Amino acid sequence: MTAETPKERRRLLNIARMLIEDTDEEHGLTMNEIIERLGQLGIPSERKSIYRDIKALREVGLDIYQQHRAPAEYGLRERQFTLEELSLMVDAVQSSLFLTDRRSNQIVKKIYRLASSPQQGALKRIVHVEGRVRTQDSSAIKNVNAVQRALGQRRKIAFTYYDYAVDGTRTPRKSTDGKIKHYLESPLRVTYSDGRYYMLSYNAKHKGIAVYRIDRMRQIAMTDEPAADNETTRNFSGETFANRSFSMYGGNPLSVTFLVDAKAVNAFVDRFGSHLSIEVVDEGHARIVADVLGAPTFYGWVAQFGDQVRIEKPQALADDYCAWLRTALAVYE
Repeated sequence: MTAETPKERRRLLNIARMLIEDTDEEHGLTMNEIIERLGQLGIPSERKSIYRDIKALREVGLDIYQQHRAPAEYGLRERQFTLEELSLMVDAVQSSLFLTDRRSNQIVKKIYRLASSPQQGALKRIVHVEGRVRTQDSSAIKNVNAVQRALGQRRKIAFTYYDYAVDGTRTPRKSTDGKIKHYLESPLRVTYSDGRYYMLSYNAKHKGIAVYRIDRMRQIAMTDEPAADNETTRNFSGETFANRSFSMYGGNPLSVTFLVDAKAVNAFVDRFGSHLSIEVVDEGHARIVADVLGAPTFYGWVAQFGDQVRIEKPQALADDYCAWLRTALAVYE
């Protein structure tokens, strides 16, 4: 067997590149188009050598088809991602509140390169998300990676946290003594909700679960101190927490009984899942039991239904909800 020449290697690699970049199940290249493109690259070729290269590429795993029509076309049948899957990726990136416009555009361009050139036109669209306000903070993804590293090594993480002051400026959260507050937490999970990344952690001081917006964390540093290992951390379930919480706000876990108008049942199933305990009261109402974390965000969710939803049990939660409504109403009186 003769050794492969540099020219043959260039031809083989360029044929592979053409097929990967410019063909898919519906779009191929004819033999003449392949020969012409190779010629433009300074690689004069003949059909026999190209047939041999295509056979070699098939042997290493490229699913290259030949359409038997005049003229025959060659293309890559199976790509790493389908057009539908790439569309979902583009939609998710463009809809994310967590990414800056610049970072979003960078990622979308990389996704385009996973598609064939004929497919890229279908991907180049803008997803409109009503009321979207993107973050202006380019360090957000670095923050996520820092938290993930601490999770992987099971170490505590130290950081400061900022809020927005009354004038709209970012201000570090402070302790009662006026000094910048420094947090030391045991990270349990990174979760994505409502277009934001959150860190769920165990707070030793309060002996409970705390939630932090990762893009508001600053001066993040993994410490040498091992993360907390106790009954709460061992039994923690991120899925359960997310299903019970509203907008990632914590609260006391409660089993709540609702009297729900038939018009609002869809919203309860969408929010809590189809495994809900639902009892038919009459043709217009149902009694639904769901586990929630009592918090102002939960009250706001219930309030949107007006008289279509009533909290029946526990009575203490119903009383707190009524007090919350009266406080909100008092602003307008």
